[in-house]
Amino acid sequence: MAPARVAEFSAAGKYEDFTRAVNALDGALGLSRPGATRILVIVSDGRYKGTQHADGQKLITRLVASGCLVIWIAPSDTANTMTGARVVILADPAATSQAVARAVAASARTA
Repeated sequence: MAPARVAEFSAAGKYEDFTRAVNALDGALGLSRPGATRILVIVSDGRYKGTQHADGQKLITRLVASGCLVIWIAPSDTANTMTGARVVILADPAATSQAVARAVAASARTA
């Protein structure tokens, strides 16, 4: 079932918590629950502190294995993306929606 609206998140702190964010989205939206089309879009350079990248990779691997499409929009080809995500290099934020649509269409063709 599609949500009635898309939640908008903001961050006021100095540090990221990638794994907490992905877990919260999975809990709220059922991203790891098979049976429906599920898409997680990440916009990041992938440069996280501590174990966030390694722990995040485990989450992304689990989501992809469950059938969730993970699209990673990176600002450059030097981004530290995670394995299993469909990576889109996008320097122009205004083109984000078009890039996501293309990635979803490409995924549908290969599914």
